[in-house]
Amino acid sequence: MRSRSLALAFTAFLLCGWTDPTPTADEVIAKHIEALGGKAAWDKVRTMTLTGTYTGFSMPHPFTLHRRRPHHLFMSFTLGDKPITLGWNGEIAWWINPWYRIDWPVPMGTADTRAMIQETSLATPFLDYRQAGFTVAFQGEKELEGQKGLVLALTRPDGQTESWYLDPETYLHFGRTSMGSDFGQPIAQTTWFSDFRKVGGLQLPYLIEWEFRTRHRVMEVDEITLNPEWKSDPFDLPFPEAMNPLKHLIGTWLVDVQTRNSPNAQWQSSTSSSTIVAELGGTALEERIRFGTEPAIRYRRWFTFDRTRNLFRVVQVDDFTTQAAVLEGTFGENGLRLDNLATNSAWKAFDKTFHTRVVISEVGKDGFSLTMAQSEDGGENWLETARLKYRRSEGRASSH
Repeated sequence: MRSRSLALAFTAFLLCGWTDPTPTADEVIAKHIEALGGKAAWDKVRTMTLTGTYTGFSMPHPFTLHRRRPHHLFMSFTLGDKPITLGWNGEIAWWINPWYRIDWPVPMGTADTRAMIQETSLATPFLDYRQAGFTVAFQGEKELEGQKGLVLALTRPDGQTESWYLDPETYLHFGRTSMGSDFGQPIAQTTWFSDFRKVGGLQLPYLIEWEFRTRHRVMEVDEITLNPEWKSDPFDLPFPEAMNPLKHLIGTWLVDVQTRNSPNAQWQSSTSSSTIVAELGGTALEERIRFGTEPAIRYRRWFTFDRTRNLFRVVQVDDFTTQAAVLEGTFGENGLRLDNLATNSAWKAFDKTFHTRVVISEVGKDGFSLTMAQSEDGGENWLETARLKYRRSEGRASSH
């Protein structure tokens, strides 16, 4: 009798099959993505713009948020009474944040960067999560402040962890616990997602709230645009506005050179090449060039802008004088004129003091001119010693 019962039970097992009552992370993620509109629909979305109202410190203001695959973000909003702009291009996180006494674009600190990166997904980090280098574990059903949810634990490549809570019936996300940032200090936070609406067949939350300590920040979405196009790429660290007049100097150049060493000397013609690269996000430009009669002189120039004094500054070093000339000046009708009359960086030799002047003019996308001059009488008279005409030659290597 016992053998017959076992046989019947085994037959029932074979007919009905056996399934593990605990789903895998991939099974939960598949249902989650399907609830959001399905992978096929999401594969068609590359960019997204959200607009609405952002409330922080109990003060509501308009916001604009751009996202682009994979994990790019730009946001403009106001926190309290201070406007903030921030971005992430997948490599550099930056912002303009008056709360930090910063009114120009600078890289973010670690805690703020990690908090911002959590917001870079189009709707959920589980879209193509493997390609992003994330790892995910399903932790079963748990409660978040009294609400039951299926928990997906996500770990980012930098070790940052988050727990996402999905509604067991709809598989839409309603909560997330993670580390945020409170003015640069890491802090545990809870994010809430609600008011899901259809946009082009997709389900997206129109209300997002962040809670940490006594903070409560709210994003109320008015409109979501799928696959918008922008005139420029908003995600990159912006080129410093003050350096824009010199932006065309960046590149690889062929240079026609004329030099002389005295007023009555004949101009000597030669050719050279130059490379000018942006450093520190455009805060400085560095030039490397070599020219002149044998032995040719190697020059290094660093172009910067002093926002406090509202003038350009160029540090010029060569391997003949071995002196660093600190030149200062502004743009005028004849271009950017710089000298070291006021910087106490003149070159002294042969019982004389030599001041240096550099003038950059005719700046355009395909070329510019640069002249060099020196004065032995404190700037009363100047002798032009070099005339350089730059012609763009992108892709050409420079040997210095």
